[in-house]
Amino acid sequence: MGMQKLKKGLTWRSLISMLIAGVLFLPVSAFCILTLGSTAIVSVASFVLIIVIGGMSRYFGRPLTKQEIFIMYSSIGYVIGSIGPYYWLIWRAFYISTPTFAEIKLMGKSLIDFVPDWMAPKSLDIINQRTFLMGGWLIPISIALVMSFAGFLQYLSLGMFFSQLFVEVERLEFPMAQVQSAIIEVISEAKERVYEIKRMRYFTFSLLAGFFIGTVFYVPLVIGRPLIPFPFIDLTSFTTDFVPGAIIGIASDPSVFIGAMPIPLHVVFYALISSIIVWIILNNVFLVSLPDIFPKWVEDFYRGMTIPTLQYRSYLRIWLPIQFGLTLGMAIAFTISLRKEIIKSFKLFSRIETKSELPLSPIANLALFLGSSLLSVTIFLFLTPGYPLLVAYSLSLGYSFLAALISSRALGIGGVAPSITWPWRIITSLTDYKGFVAWDFSPAIEMGGSSSIVQSVKVSYLTETKPVDLIKSLILATAISVPISLLAFDFFWRMAPIPSIVYPHTLLYWPQYVLELIMFAAGEIKINPEIIVLSLMSGAAFPFIEGLFRKFGLIFSSIGIIIGVFTIPPYTISMFIGSLLSNIIIPRFLPEWKDFRFIFISGLFGGMSLVTSISLGLSLLARAAWIWPW
Repeated sequence: MGMQKLKKGLTWRSLISMLIAGVLFLPVSAFCILTLGSTAIVSVASFVLIIVIGGMSRYFGRPLTKQEIFIMYSSIGYVIGSIGPYYWLIWRAFYISTPTFAEIKLMGKSLIDFVPDWMAPKSLDIINQRTFLMGGWLIPISIALVMSFAGFLQYLSLGMFFSQLFVEVERLEFPMAQVQSAIIEVISEAKERVYEIKRMRYFTFSLLAGFFIGTVFYVPLVIGRPLIPFPFIDLTSFTTDFVPGAIIGIASDPSVFIGAMPIPLHVVFYALISSIIVWIILNNVFLVSLPDIFPKWVEDFYRGMTIPTLQYRSYLRIWLPIQFGLTLGMAIAFTISLRKEIIKSFKLFSRIETKSELPLSPIANLALFLGSSLLSVTIFLFLTPGYPLLVAYSLSLGYSFLAALISSRALGIGGVAPSITWPWRIITSLTDYKGFVAWDFSPAIEMGGSSSIVQSVKVSYLTETKPVDLIKSLILATAISVPISLLAFDFFWRMAPIPSIVYPHTLLYWPQYVLELIMFAAGEIKINPEIIVLSLMSGAAFPFIEGLFRKFGLIFSSIGIIIGVFTIPPYTISMFIGSLLSNIIIPRFLPEWKDFRFIFISGLFGGMSLVTSISLGLSLLARAAWIWPW
């Protein structure tokens, strides 16, 4: 990007930090996904490790450079979030050993007869040992790792390609990249004394505030004694008599509010509007006023449904094909609208003087994406005979590309990437496939996660770091996480049955996941292709409507619309309040807010990270000392 001088960030110190993160934090991450269903709280623990290593480096007279801090920040977070395929292998063992699963018939045979040994061992003697370190798990783990490797190559190649398009060519803003860059700038050495004093005041105050917020909200949650319902306060018991089917509540997770502060207000406004229309108004309309359109939704509904149940059932019965169609349509529209930029990127990178700082050219990245997709599809078709070839190739190649496109552009413009609908079961239900394996096994399909690479590449330029070092660090982080996550999940499985009360998320949600799997396999969920087509056309229209609004000087956000369709109102309301405060209210009383807001936000996340990491470690130690953990 221009004449910017970039420096090396991957050093022996950043490599050691990755190893420490893998050993210390990855097991905690595995524990969190079993108990909370997310690694988000642990992911911010990368900040803690950087502070410790940074402090030690300063003490010995060799402070970390901001390039090293960036590589640590990116790679440690990746290591912590890389749980591998082991979580879902344990889930397979769970449904295979469930008596109800064996009782379900498909084409006159028990479902368990359709499960091959390469998916998971069917022997209860092996499953009841609750360990991966047995011969019966060798083939299932090997196949899972090969497919994960193909998925990683997809993730890497698409991340590099869209970095070249949206960061190096189109140069989008990426609001959350500014936050990450601010964190790195604060930790690294200061250059301007006056500015640094102000910056440190903001950071110190927000760090203490974040520590307090984490103590109030996250510490009680980690130790199993939450002060308030988390992640939202469910109000549906009070509203169901007036607006049955509507999802109404208040988000109690402060990270939602804080995370929306750097997002443009118009993006969050349209997200709020579309969220209210979808999850409150239309959920109610399809239940009360137009019950014939989605009769299964009417059959499933009952008084007393909570927010998770309402969201899950309405998603399956109404919004699953609509979300899929909207996402696909908008991605296609973005591809068409960006055709000039895509062509421009190839032309620019064909010249020596404008070569990308990334290790591969755009064409080479697309070739790597094509090769990894074909590898995964070939393995899938070999193991799943009878599945339509065209469908497998289209989803692994076409859908992956479009999902990465829309997620990367959403991060570049609005700072938030929408949750991309998993397309596999929807499309499979529209085929003539007869069997079970394909309902729980698929080729590699990139669901937009590569957009995180795109944002990290933006941060690398903001911190004057060579992007190639980022790519190298991700490869090394993957190599570190694969064996450690295996041992971590094996340890927790040995410690207590999964699911069990020790791991409440699995106890609450795994039975629902099994129910969904059985319903799809038995043909109980019917997808209407017409709904997908209508949704696709609507999604394709939004970007063009946005362009039309822009010509008349009006504001519209197609990204905001799609975010709202995927996000329930408790979250979008909190996001809107956070963005409103940050973009409108606070600047009126504090003119310098816009210069320091990224510092303030990074301090809040840093404080929450510190207290959460400490409480997680203490909680894990306390549980390990208990003789009967379940």
